[in-house]
Amino acid sequence: MASTVAPGNVISDSVEPPRRSLFSGPGLLFALSMLGPSGLVSNVTIGATQGYRLLWVLTLVLVLRFVWLSTSARYVLVTGESLLTGFRRRGRWIPWSVFGSLLLSRHLSNLSKVLLMGAAAQILLPFPGSWGAPAWSLVFTIAGFVLMTRRVRTLDRWCRPMIAGMGLALIVATALSHPDFPALMRGLFLPLLGHEKGEYGAVLLITALIGAEAGSIDNASYSYFLSQRGWNINSFLRRQRADLMLSIGCVFVMDAMLQTVAAGTLLPAHLVPHNAEQLIPIFSASLGWAGRIIFAFGLWAACFSGFVAATTGSSLIAADVWSNSSPPKQERPGESSSKIRLYLLAFWSFSPLYILLTHVQPVWLVLVVSSLRALLIPGMAIGLLIISNDRERLGNYRNSVFTSAFLGVLILSTLYFSVRNAIELIHRL
Repeated sequence: MASTVAPGNVISDSVEPPRRSLFSGPGLLFALSMLGPSGLVSNVTIGATQGYRLLWVLTLVLVLRFVWLSTSARYVLVTGESLLTGFRRRGRWIPWSVFGSLLLSRHLSNLSKVLLMGAAAQILLPFPGSWGAPAWSLVFTIAGFVLMTRRVRTLDRWCRPMIAGMGLALIVATALSHPDFPALMRGLFLPLLGHEKGEYGAVLLITALIGAEAGSIDNASYSYFLSQRGWNINSFLRRQRADLMLSIGCVFVMDAMLQTVAAGTLLPAHLVPHNAEQLIPIFSASLGWAGRIIFAFGLWAACFSGFVAATTGSSLIAADVWSNSSPPKQERPGESSSKIRLYLLAFWSFSPLYILLTHVQPVWLVLVVSSLRALLIPGMAIGLLIISNDRERLGNYRNSVFTSAFLGVLILSTLYFSVRNAIELIHRL
């Protein structure tokens, strides 16, 4: 039976999607875009400096991200239109603001990915001389660009074993780090802000964690991955929620293990990481030489997979803005969108290469960029809050009180920690 959600917009929910494995959805690919160096470095640094104290922040942030992503997916599946089309209904300037923010945000995010995937590859297969890591960065930037021009499902099949490999290695390292379970439980359920000692204060780390794990503009890419997989009607809603829950669950377990391993290895040794080499002891302390290889491969996999998946998702968002907001041209359907996607993929792949000529510390760069990306969350979340409460477009599928409240908590908490982080940065300067 069809359900009418708006005049002239009837979305059928009578078509049952074919039964497939839970692992066949787009959530696993989206998890790759989340499991980049920003999340890895933020969680390791938190564990190395704060122990288990901020595990509750990770839990809360990922719950809020689940609500955000599920809300955006519901809007797309029920209305049959993209998020950017929904934003455009509130003002044509909004999608172009998203486009401009996305250009800068993705460029900044790829700076650390380019830097760290070369450093990780240099640990695995060292080139002689000081240009070994930059050479590897260039090689994998080109390889990533080529891979991004292929279909999204190709990326999914290629990247899926990486999550499994990283997860297995983390399980072993976590078990061998002898975690303090009472302290771990306190960290999960007792909301404390931690201490402000050292180079990386608790407020900076929390803000970076929000930017890395709650996402911002990147969250819109999840709905585009749904469309790429052919999930485009509201009969997919139940499967979409299960798919997303699996995705967020995988991310939580891996991030929590990163904090746990760092708390058991780096914190007792008073090792505060600044570069890729100083991240290695979270595995090598318990697994020796094998741990060094496993972590270096895991870091490379997180950087390269995140580079490919997140840049692909950003290009889908930006191409949607461009194709739906630019004047029509005499081109075949989709040709203009394909061209702008290719140009953007090239820009986001190769423009960050100048970072290889600097001596910036990658851990510091990841934390600062992640905290800056958190500034984009309130604007995107407010826009989503408005369009997902549209009674005319969504009917009974509009937000519940709890969903709106969760999005409100995300907006207010992000503003609070961003302001505190800015104030502390000014004091440090």
